[in-house]
Amino acid sequence: MSIAGRVSRLVAPALLALATVGLFAPPLAAQGDEERAGARAAATEGAKAFRERRFPEAIDLFSRAESLVHAPPHLLYLGRAQAELGMLVQARENFLKVARESLAGNAPKAFHDAQDDAKEELQKLEARLPYVTINVDGGGAARVAVTEDGRRVPDALVGVPRPVNPGKHQYEALAEGLRGSAAVELKEGERQNVVLKLEAAAGVAAPAAAGTGEAGAQPGAPGQPGGEGAAGGPGPDVTSGGGGMSGLRIASFPVMGLGVVGLVVGGVFASKASSKQDDGDALFDENGCALDPLPAQCTTAIEEEVNGLWDDAAGARTTSTVFFVAGGVLVVGGVVMFIVGGSTGKSDTTTTAHAMGPRVRPWVGLGQAGLTGTF
Repeated sequence: MSIAGRVSRLVAPALLALATVGLFAPPLAAQGDEERAGARAAATEGAKAFRERRFPEAIDLFSRAESLVHAPPHLLYLGRAQAELGMLVQARENFLKVARESLAGNAPKAFHDAQDDAKEELQKLEARLPYVTINVDGGGAARVAVTEDGRRVPDALVGVPRPVNPGKHQYEALAEGLRGSAAVELKEGERQNVVLKLEAAAGVAAPAAAGTGEAGAQPGAPGQPGGEGAAGGPGPDVTSGGGGMSGLRIASFPVMGLGVVGLVVGGVFASKASSKQDDGDALFDENGCALDPLPAQCTTAIEEEVNGLWDDAAGARTTSTVFFVAGGVLVVGGVVMFIVGGSTGKSDTTTTAHAMGPRVRPWVGLGQAGLTGTF
């Protein structure tokens, strides 16, 4: 079966199943009618985006639906879209959440079907996951900090096989006066051992102790906003006085890139809104629907078609505004990260941003956005 056929088969029942989403939210969530209606609308649009292979948009829409009302189908299709983009670690976590959830006896059939599908997807995904084992050669009893793509790897995971997303990854080990690095490319289902050989390096200070919080998070991928679709901010950053670019400044590029993508998508929806509005206006005027009494050609069917076009225009304008706001926040956040990263990169010693460096994190919520961080 072709990929397009498989996608169509997966999404065929989705629109019907997602119609029930939001009606059976857990009592403790206490969602209102607006939240449930909004979740259904976002999930329906997400299923359509998935069917049309617009996976970044599907991730965004299903993430929004899940933030309003929890429902297993949201996480199921969020994981499927992430898997299509190679975000296998994030997809696995979402499938696991659905597969392990305890559903109430009166939960709708769509929820039970989503759980069964998540278990099947999980089995298929396990064979695709690459694993990497990071080992450090040298350093003796010195404290060593290991990073993956600029994010701190918890000490407990050094030497332990762990899943990562396929693709290129940069690993680095830092100890007082020592540094080792390696770049690897992992294919689906591949297992690699990465040995970081520590060698003398001037201007490298002893790293701070590794935490167990966001430092261990997997790096994200395009369109998810961190994935994720998944929540989480930038991990610990390593800045260097040895002439290299700081981790914070490196991280600013994908943030700005996502912001530009958001602005472009916002422009696409703005253009769509304008086109739909113009089509509705033209149809309204051509059939004399503004006259009183209404002429014969302004039938009920014409009025419904006009209202449909205007509703589509309003929806596209709302989506455009959301992407413009999110894109603008990400661009501004990336610029701030770039500027701050340049100032910290002038330090004579290497430190972890988790311990003492500045951190800037853009955030976007329902109808609001901004920046947060420490300096």
